[in-house]
Amino acid sequence: MVNSIYQHLNRKKTPCFLALDGYLGTDWNNIIKELSSILEERRIKYKTINVVLCLKNFSEIDKVIHPYLECDPYFGYVFDGQFEHFFDTLKLEDVKKKLQDIRKNSAKPKDFVVVCYGSGATVPMLRTMFDFIAYFDLTREELFNRSERVSISCLGCQESDSSVHKNLKRFCYVDSMILDKHKQHVLKEMDWYIDGNNIDELKIIPRNSYEEILSSLSQSPIIIKQLYYPVVWGGYLGLHYHSSRRCHIAPQKIDYHYPAFFLA
Repeated sequence: MVNSIYQHLNRKKTPCFLALDGYLGTDWNNIIKELSSILEERRIKYKTINVVLCLKNFSEIDKVIHPYLECDPYFGYVFDGQFEHFFDTLKLEDVKKKLQDIRKNSAKPKDFVVVCYGSGATVPMLRTMFDFIAYFDLTREELFNRSERVSISCLGCQESDSSVHKNLKRFCYVDSMILDKHKQHVLKEMDWYIDGNNIDELKIIPRNSYEEILSSLSQSPIIIKQLYYPVVWGGYLGLHYHSSRRCHIAPQKIDYHYPAFFLA
């Protein structure tokens, strides 16, 4: 990825605009720290923009999603909005203007990189501004596990009580719907897909290779991986159903598990 940026700078002699988008729970701090270190080693000047700061505040987002979650204590309606409904339009326009100004500013050094990062970095208002797009992906399992180790809040939230593993109802009906829909669009536009499940061993794949892998996998048998997580749905019926298949569930969590199925 850095080599492509370097080649772009040498070939076009203009600043390079890079978007780092990804799923909720991506460790942006370490990713930006590592990328900054590499750019500095090559003596490339850079500027970072955290697009997550453009999200609306919690109260504004809550007004949008409230009707989808308050219809029932345990269940809800699937959120049918878009990621951009969670963003402050004025803040996004300000970011877009900054990017446009940098591109037009002939005084800027030619070896200059602008890095926009965060979940939602490539919302439609900004998507056409970038020379390169990378998408960092996480499995649900890794997201939930990370949220238990280090609080990962739902979109637009900052309090520890709003962490994903404590708000699975909201995540299932709202956040995951937005993130998955957004991801489908980004995967069609990206230059690199990055497996971010192990922050110490990121796996980066060019889009062509990613599509070839998926095409190959689609012609082979697929195993379904079941992920059990403590929420209000499920109970003894789920225990009976899966114990008959020799699946062990901890007794103290009998009443709180429901199965989520993922491709593996």
